[in-house]
Amino acid sequence: MSAFRTLEIEELEIFRTEFVQFLSSQGITADEWERWQRQNRRKVEDVVNRFSEFIFFSIFEKSNFFEKSLQNGVHYIRFSGKEMSFLAIYYPGKDKGFMPGDLSDCQVMQGKKVAALPLNEEKFGLIKEGYIPVKSAKEDQVSAIFDQIFER
Repeated sequence: MSAFRTLEIEELEIFRTEFVQFLSSQGITADEWERWQRQNRRKVEDVVNRFSEFIFFSIFEKSNFFEKSLQNGVHYIRFSGKEMSFLAIYYPGKDKGFMPGDLSDCQVMQGKKVAALPLNEEKFGLIKEGYIPVKSAKEDQVSAIFDQIFER
């Protein structure tokens, strides 16, 4: 299993600045890139694949928490070394995106396992299942929830 996928055109637009820097770091000028787009699709695909791999691995290296929002809850996965901790928090009657401060009204399931695959492949598998990396601004809050649950 490949631990990344090729970014779509819309995703490349999101990473436009990083892509330009990547091209520059590879010694590819803007004129050369434009010419390749018209004349050499294979080179374009190769560069986009290398950039996609770079972006995915960059994101994976920085991401220790992943989340998947559900209609009435959220799943979190925390990576700590080779260990993966899982939290499923269900909050009946609350809207999607609700972030519990008090877990007393929530149903919580938890688990741990040792990663069976290389970490980047585990993380990519989560992406394919609909998980997304937790934004850095939210990591402290999610980490505190893990600490609260796993210290019980």
